[in-house]
Amino acid sequence: MISALRLTIIGILLSATAYSQEMWGIANSNYGGNFAIDLNPSSMAFSPIKYELNVLSGNVTFQNDYLYLPKGEMSIGKFFKGNYGQYNWQDNYTTSDKNAYLHGMIKGPSFFTRIGQTAFGVHSALRADASVRNVDFQMAKFFYESSQYLPLQRQELEASNNQLAALVYGEIGASVAQQFKISDKNRLAAGVTVNYLLGMDGMYANIDHMHYKFDDETYLQVADLQAQYGYAMPDDGSADYLKIRGRGFSTTWGVQYIHNLNPEAYNVYASRLKLKKYQYKLGISLVDAGSILFTQQTRNVEINNNSFNWDGIDTTQIKNVSYLGELIRSKIFDDSTSGYTVTRYRAQLPAALSLQFDYSLNSCLYINASLIQPLTSKTTGVRRPAQISLTPRIEMWRYEFSMPVSLYEYNQMRLGACLRLGQVVVGSDYLTSLLGLSKFNGCDIYIGIKHSSYAMDKLSKRKKRKAKDDYSGEDLH
Repeated sequence: MISALRLTIIGILLSATAYSQEMWGIANSNYGGNFAIDLNPSSMAFSPIKYELNVLSGNVTFQNDYLYLPKGEMSIGKFFKGNYGQYNWQDNYTTSDKNAYLHGMIKGPSFFTRIGQTAFGVHSALRADASVRNVDFQMAKFFYESSQYLPLQRQELEASNNQLAALVYGEIGASVAQQFKISDKNRLAAGVTVNYLLGMDGMYANIDHMHYKFDDETYLQVADLQAQYGYAMPDDGSADYLKIRGRGFSTTWGVQYIHNLNPEAYNVYASRLKLKKYQYKLGISLVDAGSILFTQQTRNVEINNNSFNWDGIDTTQIKNVSYLGELIRSKIFDDSTSGYTVTRYRAQLPAALSLQFDYSLNSCLYINASLIQPLTSKTTGVRRPAQISLTPRIEMWRYEFSMPVSLYEYNQMRLGACLRLGQVVVGSDYLTSLLGLSKFNGCDIYIGIKHSSYAMDKLSKRKKRKAKDDYSGEDLH
Protein backbone atom coordinates (compact mmCIF):
# COMPACT_ATOMS: atom_id res chain seq x y z
CA MET A 1 0.00 0.00 0.00
CA ILE A 2 2.74 2.46 0.93
CA SER A 3 4.55 1.95 -2.38
CA ALA A 4 1.34 2.50 -4.33
CA LEU A 5 0.63 5.67 -2.38
CA ARG A 6 4.14 6.98 -3.03
CA LEU A 7 3.80 6.39 -6.77
CA THR A 8 0.37 8.03 -6.82
CA ILE A 9 1.59 11.22 -5.17
CA ILE A 10 4.74 11.43 -7.31
CA GLY A 11 2.72 10.88 -10.47
CA ILE A 12 0.37 13.73 -9.61
CA LEU A 13 3.11 16.15 -8.66
CA LEU A 14 5.18 15.43 -11.75
CA SER A 15 2.25 15.77 -14.12
CA ALA A 16 3.77 19.17 -14.95
CA THR A 17 7.40 19.62 -15.95
CA ALA A 18 9.00 21.92 -13.46
CA TYR A 19 10.60 25.34 -13.52
CA SER A 20 13.11 26.27 -10.88
CA GLN A 21 11.65 28.09 -7.91
CA GLU A 22 14.31 30.75 -7.38
CA MET A 23 16.88 30.39 -10.20
CA TRP A 24 19.58 32.26 -8.27
CA GLY A 25 21.94 32.02 -11.24
CA ILE A 26 19.80 34.28 -13.46
CA ALA A 27 16.98 35.80 -11.37
CA ASN A 28 19.01 38.85 -10.25
CA SER A 29 20.81 39.43 -13.55
CA ASN A 30 20.31 42.73 -15.39
CA TYR A 31 19.59 40.53 -18.41
CA GLY A 32 17.30 38.15 -16.53
CA GLY A 33 14.20 39.48 -18.29
CA ASN A 34 11.22 37.17 -17.75
CA PHE A 35 13.32 35.05 -15.36
CA ALA A 36 13.67 38.02 -13.00
CA ILE A 37 10.03 39.15 -12.97
CA ASP A 38 8.85 36.25 -10.79
CA LEU A 39 11.23 37.29 -7.99
CA ASN A 40 10.78 41.06 -8.23
CA PRO A 41 8.63 42.64 -11.00
CA SER A 42 10.19 46.07 -10.44
CA SER A 43 13.36 44.73 -12.13
CA MET A 44 11.68 45.40 -15.51
CA ALA A 45 12.01 49.16 -15.03
CA PHE A 46 15.84 49.02 -14.87
CA SER A 47 16.34 46.40 -17.57
CA PRO A 48 18.70 47.06 -20.52
CA ILE A 49 16.29 44.86 -22.53
CA LYS A 50 13.88 46.81 -24.73
CA TYR A 51 11.56 43.84 -25.17
CA GLU A 52 11.74 40.11 -24.62
CA LEU A 53 9.69 37.13 -25.73
CA ASN A 54 10.01 33.97 -23.66
CA VAL A 55 9.57 31.12 -26.13
CA LEU A 56 9.59 28.24 -23.63
CA SER A 57 11.22 27.65 -20.27
CA GLY A 58 11.26 24.58 -18.09
CA ASN A 59 13.01 22.75 -15.25
CA VAL A 60 12.62 20.29 -12.42
CA THR A 61 13.55 20.98 -8.82
CA PHE A 62 13.08 18.73 -5.81
CA GLN A 63 14.66 18.55 -2.35
CA ASN A 64 14.23 16.34 0.71
CA ASP A 65 16.17 15.62 3.90
CA TYR A 66 15.42 11.90 4.24
CA LEU A 67 16.34 9.85 1.15
CA TYR A 68 19.68 10.30 -0.61
CA LEU A 69 22.36 8.66 -2.73
CA PRO A 70 25.89 8.78 -1.29
CA LYS A 71 28.44 11.11 -2.84
CA GLY A 72 29.72 9.82 -6.19
CA GLU A 73 26.70 7.62 -7.00
CA MET A 74 24.83 10.10 -9.21
CA SER A 75 25.80 11.61 -12.55
CA ILE A 76 24.11 13.58 -15.32
CA GLY A 77 23.90 10.40 -17.41
CA LYS A 78 22.27 8.39 -14.62
CA PHE A 79 19.85 11.21 -13.86
CA PHE A 80 18.48 11.37 -17.39
CA LYS A 81 18.60 7.60 -17.83
CA GLY A 82 16.13 7.09 -15.00
CA ASN A 83 15.79 3.64 -13.36
CA TYR A 84 15.98 5.35 -9.96
CA GLY A 85 14.70 2.27 -8.15
CA GLN A 86 17.93 0.40 -9.00
CA TYR A 87 20.23 2.82 -7.18
CA ASN A 88 21.74 2.43 -3.72
CA TRP A 89 19.37 4.72 -1.83
CA GLN A 90 20.11 5.48 1.82
CA ASP A 91 17.80 7.02 4.40
CA ASN A 92 18.62 9.60 7.04
CA TYR A 93 17.05 7.60 9.86
CA THR A 94 17.55 10.05 12.73
CA THR A 95 15.10 11.39 15.30
CA SER A 96 14.57 14.73 13.51
CA ASP A 97 11.38 15.40 11.55
CA LYS A 98 11.59 14.95 7.78
CA ASN A 99 10.64 17.41 5.04
CA ALA A 100 10.40 17.55 1.25
CA TYR A 101 9.55 20.15 -1.36
CA LEU A 102 8.79 20.17 -5.07
CA HIS A 103 8.13 23.08 -7.40
CA GLY A 104 7.40 22.94 -11.10
CA MET A 105 6.45 25.33 -13.82
CA ILE A 106 6.29 25.36 -17.59
CA LYS A 107 6.29 29.00 -18.63
CA GLY A 108 4.72 29.37 -22.05
CA PRO A 109 4.82 32.35 -24.38
CA SER A 110 5.46 35.43 -22.22
CA PHE A 111 6.38 38.97 -23.17
CA PHE A 112 7.58 42.17 -21.58
CA THR A 113 8.74 45.52 -22.89
CA ARG A 114 10.27 48.67 -21.42
CA ILE A 115 9.46 52.09 -22.85
CA GLY A 116 11.57 54.69 -21.08
CA GLN A 117 10.80 54.52 -17.37
CA THR A 118 7.75 52.25 -17.70
CA ALA A 119 7.66 48.51 -18.34
CA PHE A 120 4.84 46.01 -18.63
CA GLY A 121 4.46 42.35 -19.54
CA VAL A 122 2.13 39.36 -19.75
CA HIS A 123 2.80 35.67 -19.11
CA SER A 124 1.22 32.22 -18.98
CA ALA A 125 2.36 29.19 -17.03
CA LEU A 126 1.48 25.75 -15.73
CA ARG A 127 2.68 25.21 -12.16
CA ALA A 128 2.97 22.45 -9.58
CA ASP A 129 3.92 22.99 -5.93
CA ALA A 130 4.11 20.51 -3.08
CA SER A 131 5.54 20.41 0.43
CA VAL A 132 5.81 17.70 3.08
CA ARG A 133 6.55 19.01 6.56
CA ASN A 134 7.39 17.68 10.01
CA VAL A 135 6.98 13.97 9.25
CA ASP A 136 8.03 11.89 12.28
CA PHE A 137 11.07 9.74 11.54
CA GLN A 138 9.25 6.43 12.31
CA MET A 139 6.46 7.31 9.87
CA ALA A 140 9.05 8.27 7.24
CA LYS A 141 10.69 4.88 7.77
CA PHE A 142 7.40 3.05 7.23
CA PHE A 143 6.74 5.16 4.16
CA TYR A 144 10.12 4.12 2.72
CA GLU A 145 10.48 0.53 3.97
CA SER A 146 6.72 -0.26 4.15
CA SER A 147 5.11 -2.06 7.09
CA GLN A 148 7.59 -4.93 6.71
CA TYR A 149 10.23 -3.02 8.72
CA LEU A 150 10.54 -5.37 11.71
CA PRO A 151 12.30 -3.14 14.30
CA LEU A 152 9.25 -0.86 14.49
CA GLN A 153 6.58 -3.54 14.54
CA ARG A 154 4.68 -4.09 17.79
CA GLN A 155 5.85 -0.73 19.15
CA GLU A 156 3.53 1.99 20.43
CA LEU A 157 4.26 4.95 18.13
CA GLU A 158 3.05 8.53 17.94
CA ALA A 159 2.96 11.15 15.19
CA SER A 160 2.04 14.81 15.44
CA ASN A 161 1.91 17.95 13.31
CA ASN A 162 2.56 16.09 10.04
CA GLN A 163 1.56 18.26 7.07
CA LEU A 164 1.29 17.69 3.34
CA ALA A 165 -0.04 20.04 0.66
CA ALA A 166 0.12 19.98 -3.14
CA LEU A 167 -1.24 22.05 -6.03
CA VAL A 168 -1.33 21.88 -9.81
CA TYR A 169 -2.69 25.00 -11.51
CA GLY A 170 -2.55 27.28 -14.50
CA GLU A 171 -1.54 30.91 -14.26
CA ILE A 172 -2.26 33.89 -16.52
CA GLY A 173 -0.73 37.16 -15.38
CA ALA A 174 0.21 40.73 -16.18
CA SER A 175 3.03 42.84 -14.76
CA VAL A 176 3.81 46.57 -14.70
CA ALA A 177 6.75 48.53 -13.29
CA GLN A 178 7.54 52.23 -13.05
CA GLN A 179 10.81 54.02 -12.42
CA PHE A 180 10.97 57.17 -10.25
CA LYS A 181 13.79 59.68 -10.16
CA ILE A 182 15.10 60.53 -6.69
CA SER A 183 18.16 62.43 -7.88
CA ASP A 184 20.46 62.47 -10.91
CA LYS A 185 22.22 59.30 -9.75
CA ASN A 186 19.63 57.54 -7.60
CA ARG A 187 16.38 55.93 -8.74
CA LEU A 188 13.50 53.93 -7.28
CA ALA A 189 11.26 51.46 -9.12
CA ALA A 190 8.03 49.76 -8.07
CA GLY A 191 6.40 46.81 -9.81
CA VAL A 192 3.44 44.48 -9.41
CA THR A 193 2.27 41.23 -10.99
CA VAL A 194 -1.37 40.10 -10.79
CA ASN A 195 -2.27 36.49 -11.71
CA TYR A 196 -5.54 34.75 -12.44
CA LEU A 197 -5.27 31.13 -11.27
CA LEU A 198 -7.00 28.06 -12.66
CA GLY A 199 -6.82 25.32 -10.03
CA MET A 200 -6.66 21.81 -11.48
CA ASP A 201 -5.64 19.53 -8.62
CA GLY A 202 -5.13 20.04 -4.92
CA MET A 203 -4.67 18.01 -1.79
CA TYR A 204 -3.73 18.51 1.85
CA ALA A 205 -3.42 16.40 4.98
CA ASN A 206 -2.67 17.39 8.55
CA ILE A 207 -2.17 14.83 11.33
CA ASP A 208 -2.49 16.72 14.61
CA HIS A 209 -1.93 13.55 16.60
CA MET A 210 -1.92 9.81 15.94
CA HIS A 211 -1.21 6.90 18.29
CA TYR A 212 -0.60 3.77 16.21
CA LYS A 213 1.02 0.32 16.11
CA PHE A 214 1.75 -2.33 13.48
CA ASP A 215 1.10 -5.76 14.97
CA ASP A 216 2.80 -7.19 11.91
CA GLU A 217 3.20 -6.14 8.29
CA THR A 218 -0.50 -6.76 7.55
CA TYR A 219 -2.29 -5.26 10.56
CA LEU A 220 -2.38 -1.58 11.60
CA GLN A 221 -4.02 -0.42 14.85
CA VAL A 222 -4.76 3.28 15.35
CA ALA A 223 -5.84 4.01 18.92
CA ASP A 224 -6.33 7.77 18.56
CA LEU A 225 -6.39 9.94 15.46
CA GLN A 226 -6.96 13.67 15.16
CA ALA A 227 -6.54 14.79 11.57
CA GLN A 228 -7.96 16.69 8.62
CA TYR A 229 -7.48 16.05 4.96
CA GLY A 230 -9.01 17.14 1.71
CA TYR A 231 -8.54 16.95 -2.01
CA ALA A 232 -9.84 18.20 -5.34
CA MET A 233 -9.07 15.33 -7.68
CA PRO A 234 -10.75 13.07 -10.24
CA ASP A 235 -13.20 10.89 -8.30
CA ASP A 236 -14.49 8.71 -11.12
CA GLY A 237 -11.34 6.71 -11.81
CA SER A 238 -10.29 8.93 -14.71
CA ALA A 239 -6.89 10.55 -15.15
CA ASP A 240 -8.34 13.96 -15.92
CA TYR A 241 -5.82 15.85 -13.80
CA LEU A 242 -5.89 19.03 -15.94
CA LYS A 243 -9.59 19.72 -15.46
CA ILE A 244 -10.33 23.09 -13.81
CA ARG A 245 -11.72 22.53 -10.29
CA GLY A 246 -11.08 25.90 -8.70
CA ARG A 247 -10.10 29.50 -9.30
CA GLY A 248 -8.18 32.19 -7.49
CA PHE A 249 -5.80 35.13 -7.64
CA SER A 250 -2.23 35.82 -6.61
CA THR A 251 0.14 38.76 -6.71
CA THR A 252 3.82 39.62 -6.43
CA TRP A 253 4.91 43.11 -5.37
CA GLY A 254 8.41 44.51 -5.54
CA VAL A 255 10.49 47.66 -5.02
CA GLN A 256 14.08 48.35 -6.06
CA TYR A 257 16.43 51.19 -5.19
CA ILE A 258 19.42 51.79 -7.46
CA HIS A 259 22.40 53.87 -6.31
CA ASN A 260 24.77 55.76 -8.61
CA LEU A 261 22.92 54.86 -11.78
CA ASN A 262 24.83 55.47 -15.02
CA PRO A 263 22.29 55.38 -17.89
CA GLU A 264 25.04 55.44 -20.51
CA ALA A 265 26.17 51.98 -19.43
CA TYR A 266 22.79 50.53 -20.46
CA ASN A 267 23.73 50.91 -24.12
CA VAL A 268 24.85 47.40 -25.09
CA TYR A 269 27.62 48.86 -27.27
CA ALA A 270 28.99 50.80 -24.32
CA SER A 271 30.49 47.57 -22.98
CA ARG A 272 33.68 48.53 -24.79
CA LEU A 273 33.81 51.69 -22.69
CA LYS A 274 33.89 49.66 -19.43
CA LEU A 275 31.13 51.67 -17.76
CA LYS A 276 29.46 50.48 -14.56
CA LYS A 277 25.66 50.47 -14.64
CA TYR A 278 25.38 51.32 -10.94
CA GLN A 279 27.12 50.93 -7.62
CA TYR A 280 24.44 48.78 -6.03
CA LYS A 281 20.76 47.79 -6.18
CA LEU A 282 18.59 46.98 -3.17
CA GLY A 283 15.24 45.23 -3.57
CA ILE A 284 12.39 43.84 -1.50
CA SER A 285 9.42 41.82 -2.74
CA LEU A 286 6.36 39.88 -1.60
CA VAL A 287 6.20 36.76 -3.76
CA ASP A 288 3.21 34.51 -4.64
CA ALA A 289 0.71 35.93 -2.18
CA GLY A 290 -2.64 34.37 -3.04
CA SER A 291 -4.89 31.32 -2.96
CA ILE A 292 -7.18 29.04 -4.97
CA LEU A 293 -10.72 28.13 -3.91
CA PHE A 294 -11.48 24.57 -5.02
CA THR A 295 -15.22 23.96 -5.51
CA GLN A 296 -15.53 20.94 -7.84
CA GLN A 297 -14.84 17.25 -7.10
CA THR A 298 -13.73 18.38 -3.64
CA ARG A 299 -13.86 16.47 -0.37
CA ASN A 300 -12.87 17.51 3.15
CA VAL A 301 -12.73 15.04 6.03
CA GLU A 302 -12.26 15.77 9.73
CA ILE A 303 -11.36 13.06 12.24
CA ASN A 304 -11.61 13.75 15.98
CA ASN A 305 -10.23 11.24 18.47
CA ASN A 306 -11.25 8.23 16.42
CA SER A 307 -9.77 4.75 16.43
CA PHE A 308 -9.76 2.02 13.78
CA ASN A 309 -8.00 -1.13 12.61
CA TRP A 310 -6.74 -1.86 9.09
CA ASP A 311 -6.24 -5.51 8.27
CA GLY A 312 -4.40 -6.27 5.04
CA ILE A 313 -2.79 -2.85 4.70
CA ASP A 314 0.27 -4.33 2.99
CA THR A 315 -1.76 -5.65 0.05
CA THR A 316 -4.19 -2.75 -0.39
CA GLN A 317 -4.03 -1.35 -3.92
CA ILE A 318 -4.32 2.44 -4.12
CA LYS A 319 -5.77 3.66 -7.42
CA ASN A 320 -5.56 7.41 -6.84
CA VAL A 321 -5.75 10.08 -4.15
CA SER A 322 -9.55 10.30 -4.06
CA TYR A 323 -9.76 6.50 -3.70
CA LEU A 324 -7.31 6.63 -0.80
CA GLY A 325 -9.24 9.46 0.89
CA GLU A 326 -12.51 7.55 0.75
CA LEU A 327 -10.82 4.32 1.84
CA ILE A 328 -9.41 5.93 5.00
CA ARG A 329 -12.77 7.56 5.80
CA SER A 330 -14.59 4.24 5.36
CA LYS A 331 -12.20 2.52 7.79
CA ILE A 332 -13.11 5.04 10.50
CA PHE A 333 -16.81 5.69 9.95
CA ASP A 334 -19.65 3.24 9.49
CA ASP A 335 -21.80 5.16 7.00
CA SER A 336 -21.33 6.97 3.70
CA THR A 337 -21.55 10.57 4.99
CA SER A 338 -19.82 10.77 8.40
CA GLY A 339 -16.56 12.69 8.54
CA TYR A 340 -17.29 14.92 5.57
CA THR A 341 -17.37 18.65 6.32
CA VAL A 342 -17.56 21.42 3.69
CA THR A 343 -17.47 20.65 -0.05
CA ARG A 344 -14.80 23.23 -0.88
CA TYR A 345 -11.45 24.35 0.43
CA ARG A 346 -9.03 27.21 -0.07
CA ALA A 347 -5.39 26.37 -0.82
CA GLN A 348 -2.68 28.96 -0.18
CA LEU A 349 0.22 29.44 -2.58
CA PRO A 350 3.83 29.27 -1.30
CA ALA A 351 4.09 32.96 -0.37
CA ALA A 352 7.41 34.42 0.71
CA LEU A 353 9.23 37.64 1.54
CA SER A 354 12.40 38.26 -0.46
CA LEU A 355 15.31 40.66 -0.06
CA GLN A 356 17.90 41.25 -2.79
CA PHE A 357 21.21 43.15 -2.80
CA ASP A 358 23.28 43.44 -5.98
CA TYR A 359 26.73 45.09 -6.01
CA SER A 360 28.73 46.05 -9.10
CA LEU A 361 32.48 45.53 -8.77
CA ASN A 362 33.14 46.84 -12.29
CA SER A 363 31.44 46.90 -15.69
CA CYS A 364 31.03 43.12 -15.87
CA LEU A 365 31.63 41.67 -12.38
CA TYR A 366 28.78 41.54 -9.87
CA ILE A 367 27.97 39.86 -6.59
CA ASN A 368 24.43 39.31 -5.34
CA ALA A 369 23.03 38.37 -1.94
CA SER A 370 19.37 37.34 -1.65
CA LEU A 371 16.97 35.93 0.93
CA ILE A 372 13.69 34.00 0.68
CA GLN A 373 11.65 33.67 3.88
CA PRO A 374 8.39 31.62 3.67
CA LEU A 375 5.17 33.18 4.96
CA THR A 376 2.61 30.37 4.50
CA SER A 377 1.09 29.21 7.80
CA LYS A 378 -2.20 27.54 6.81
CA THR A 379 -2.37 23.75 6.88
CA THR A 380 -3.88 23.77 3.38
CA GLY A 381 -1.01 25.87 2.00
CA VAL A 382 2.24 24.81 0.36
CA ARG A 383 5.31 26.05 2.24
CA ARG A 384 8.19 27.46 0.22
CA PRO A 385 11.65 26.56 1.60
CA ALA A 386 13.75 29.27 3.20
CA GLN A 387 16.98 30.15 1.40
CA ILE A 388 19.94 32.54 1.53
CA SER A 389 22.07 32.87 -1.59
CA LEU A 390 25.36 34.50 -2.58
CA THR A 391 25.94 34.69 -6.34
CA PRO A 392 29.03 36.08 -8.05
CA ARG A 393 28.61 36.57 -11.80
CA ILE A 394 30.32 37.74 -14.97
CA GLU A 395 27.70 39.66 -16.94
CA MET A 396 27.90 40.90 -20.53
CA TRP A 397 25.03 41.57 -22.91
CA ARG A 398 25.93 38.62 -25.14
CA TYR A 399 26.84 36.12 -22.46
CA GLU A 400 26.89 35.57 -18.71
CA PHE A 401 28.21 33.07 -16.18
CA SER A 402 27.32 32.82 -12.49
CA MET A 403 27.92 30.42 -9.58
CA PRO A 404 25.19 30.65 -6.93
CA VAL A 405 25.98 29.37 -3.44
CA SER A 406 22.83 28.93 -1.36
CA LEU A 407 21.95 27.83 2.15
CA TYR A 408 18.78 25.75 1.79
CA GLU A 409 16.44 25.88 4.83
CA TYR A 410 19.35 27.59 6.60
CA ASN A 411 21.14 24.26 7.08
CA GLN A 412 22.28 22.74 3.77
CA MET A 413 24.87 24.30 1.49
CA ARG A 414 24.24 24.04 -2.27
CA LEU A 415 26.48 25.06 -5.16
CA GLY A 416 25.18 25.75 -8.65
CA ALA A 417 26.12 27.30 -11.98
CA CYS A 418 24.31 29.15 -14.75
CA LEU A 419 25.31 30.01 -18.31
CA ARG A 420 23.55 32.48 -20.61
CA LEU A 421 24.64 32.37 -24.24
CA GLY A 422 22.71 34.82 -26.36
CA GLN A 423 19.07 33.78 -26.16
CA VAL A 424 19.56 30.51 -24.27
CA VAL A 425 19.83 30.08 -20.48
CA VAL A 426 20.92 26.82 -18.84
CA GLY A 427 21.55 26.47 -15.13
CA SER A 428 21.19 24.66 -11.84
CA ASP A 429 21.09 25.89 -8.25
CA TYR A 430 22.29 22.45 -7.07
CA LEU A 431 24.82 21.28 -9.64
CA THR A 432 27.05 19.34 -7.24
CA SER A 433 24.18 16.92 -6.54
CA LEU A 434 23.68 16.14 -10.24
CA LEU A 435 27.43 15.68 -10.82
CA GLY A 436 27.88 13.33 -7.86
CA LEU A 437 30.18 15.81 -6.09
CA SER A 438 27.88 15.77 -3.06
CA LYS A 439 25.15 13.47 -1.85
CA PHE A 440 22.09 13.34 -4.10
CA ASN A 441 19.03 14.35 -2.08
CA GLY A 442 17.49 16.63 -4.66
CA CYS A 443 17.91 18.08 -8.12
CA ASP A 444 17.56 21.39 -9.87
CA ILE A 445 17.86 22.10 -13.60
CA TYR A 446 16.43 25.05 -15.51
CA ILE A 447 16.56 26.02 -19.16
CA GLY A 448 15.06 28.89 -21.11
CA ILE A 449 14.80 29.89 -24.75
CA LYS A 450 13.93 33.51 -25.40
CA HIS A 451 14.26 36.34 -27.89
CA SER A 452 15.53 39.65 -26.49
CA SER A 453 15.98 43.02 -28.17
CA TYR A 454 18.42 45.53 -26.70
CA ALA A 455 18.66 49.29 -27.03
CA MET A 456 19.96 50.45 -30.45
CA ASP A 457 20.59 46.96 -31.83
CA LYS A 458 18.81 47.89 -35.07
CA LEU A 459 21.15 50.77 -36.00
CA SER A 460 23.48 50.79 -38.99
CA LYS A 461 27.22 50.27 -38.48
CA ARG A 462 27.83 54.00 -38.91
CA LYS A 463 25.22 54.88 -36.29
CA LYS A 464 26.48 52.16 -33.99
CA ARG A 465 29.93 53.76 -33.96
CA LYS A 466 28.38 57.11 -33.19
CA ALA A 467 26.10 55.62 -30.52
CA LYS A 468 29.05 53.98 -28.81
CA ASP A 469 30.62 57.39 -28.26
CA ASP A 470 27.58 59.65 -27.83
CA TYR A 471 24.74 57.56 -26.32
CA SER A 472 23.37 59.29 -23.21
CA GLY A 473 20.88 56.68 -22.05
CA GLU A 474 17.89 58.90 -22.67
CA ASP A 475 15.44 55.99 -22.50
CA LEU A 476 16.28 55.47 -18.81
CA HIS A 477 15.87 59.15 -17.89
